[in-house]
Amino acid sequence: MGQAWTPAQIARCLPMDFPDDKTMRISHEAIYQALFFRAATLEGDLIAGLCSSAIGTLVERTTRFTPRLDLPRLRT
Repeated sequence: MGQAWTPAQIARCLPMDFPDDKTMRISHEAIYQALFFRAATLEGDLIAGLCSSAIGTLVERTTRFTPRLDLPRLRT
């Protein structure tokens, strides 16, 4: 896919891409629910450092996976 597709676009394309596979069907509402559930399982924090530096963290509650987001320095 490689593009930013909406859940409605994905739900419309699956039957065209997989016309003989009834397991490749999903409603856009189900996609939105899955995305909401996934987002609801994350906790985020912003850590401000010296000289206007900052990083963000996201913690996935179940696995405790914690990616770090390097944020650009703020210009004052």
